[in-house]
Amino acid sequence: MAKAGTVSIIGVYGEVNSFPIGNAMEKNLTVTMGNCNHRRYIPHLIELVRSGNLNLLKFLRRGNR
Repeated sequence: MAKAGTVSIIGVYGEVNSFPIGNAMEKNLTVTMGNCNHRRYIPHLIELVRSGNLNLLKFLRRGNR
């Protein structure tokens, strides 16, 4: 993340015990976050995956970019 960048967190999360707030402050980051309305979108997304119109491999990754 570049200095003075913005990090946005969207999704549904469980308990979070720690967040590197000191690292974010040192980089002067703006952090925005909130829950998504997943119950509204899940049925449509499942249908897109089943039909082959949505390839999840484009969105899922392992490790850093």
